[in-house]
Amino acid sequence: MRPWLGWQQDYADSMPLLLLLFQVLPGPVAGEDLREQINGLAQLQELDPEQLNELQRACQQQPVATAKLLPRLSCHELYLVSSAIAGCDFDSPITDALVGEALRRPQPTTALACLLAPRRVPLARLPDLAKMALNPNHDLALRSAALVRLLEHGCVSAWPVARSVLLSGTARDRITPWATWERSGKYELPKRILKVEIEALIRHLSPHPDSISSLAFEPNGSWQAQVAACTQLESRLLPLLSSARDTADLSTHSRQQQESFQRAVGLLLRAGDHDSLQAVTLLLPHALPTMMAALANRELKLSSAARRCTKLKPQ
Repeated sequence: MRPWLGWQQDYADSMPLLLLLFQVLPGPVAGEDLREQINGLAQLQELDPEQLNELQRACQQQPVATAKLLPRLSCHELYLVSSAIAGCDFDSPITDALVGEALRRPQPTTALACLLAPRRVPLARLPDLAKMALNPNHDLALRSAALVRLLEHGCVSAWPVARSVLLSGTARDRITPWATWERSGKYELPKRILKVEIEALIRHLSPHPDSISSLAFEPNGSWQAQVAACTQLESRLLPLLSSARDTADLSTHSRQQQESFQRAVGLLLRAGDHDSLQAVTLLLPHALPTMMAALANRELKLSSAARRCTKLKPQ
């Protein structure tokens, strides 16, 4: 006699319901383990290098979850993560999220850490960074970091603004439409950010990086020495930027990044206000195709905005 198998039939009948429940019941939230790890590290008074390395590995293994997590972190936690993942690639979702946090966080130290952490920033973020570099409400150190990011992408027209920062407090200091920061006398951090990052950029672009000596520019030096060193820096940087294909050619970036960049430049031109148009000028030569298209446009407002840009370009 065969045993009664009713339980098997009952189980089989309930399988569709069990599968449905499995689909709708909440599972573990992506990144929650990472969130707990960050929170735990943030409670510690001191961190050793191995703890930061473990956090870096965890973030790299979950780039999408990390990117989604960043807006939920406190300023202290975000600063911790930025330190751990410094040097992340420009095409990582983490990098784009870091730049987004730098643009929206009001705390200057946190925003600065986010902006300096990636190896390079995505092309599509440059219009936002151009506006940041010109915004008088932003801390000057943060504006300097934004300028560095523009220069890294070959935006040569951002150099006059960076030069104005380096010459602040010297006899060559000038009030210009773009040099809108407070003359407080506290310029060491903004100048040092420019010195360190531009020196790294020169080494990266130079065909013989090992032969590049440290820049003579010293933020705490006499103003005469700062002026002379700034002139020397300019003579070394600009030829390299002009000849570097990887920083000056948009075709080295993905089509999506190119289209996002051009669309953002177009929005700045359509806005038409002084600050937006001044931001466009910092994006040259990359913004030139969009400007040329605007000049040829039959819409008077757009073509007029493009003509005004040519007069606003920093010199």
